Amino acid sequence: MKTYFMSIMFAVLISVFAGMILPDKWDKYIKIITGLIIISTIITPLKKSWDLNYNEYTLKYDEIETDAALYRQNLVVNELSNKIKNDIEQRIFDEFGSRPQVSVSVGVNSENEITGIERIELNGDNLSDEISARLTEIYAPQEVIINGSKKNN
Repeated sequence: MKTYFMSIMFAVLISVFAGMILPDKWDKYIKIITGLIIISTIITPLKKSWDLNYNEYTLKYDEIETDAALYRQNLVVNELSNKIKNDIEQRIFDEFGSRPQVSVSVGVNSENEITGIERIELNGDNLSDEISARLTEIYAPQEVIINGSKKNN
């Protein structure tokens, strides 16, 4: 703050000395130029403050936008995983009469696009390779795991 006032005083002193040294016929030009110098000296710290706030705002906006996109993506992936899980549970019960615990992993690539089902895990009793084959036929996962062991189809 001290340097701010000193710079304003310095600009005023320069304008006074310029008015005293230069001829009177240039007086109106000197007043305009020195007035602009004094105004710019006063405004400079305000502009710096505004630039700082603006840059800070844009950085925060970018962070919020990125977080929102990730949040939306996670919502979509979780909703899709839950719908597939519920469908698998119902299908296994309807076709095979069993109620296993089901876990589904959906794949997402580097461009945040859903690539398909990565893994289906089943835990429970009366689970056969036939169930694994049927799930592979319908959902085309990269792998099916039944009671901890990977099934090849």
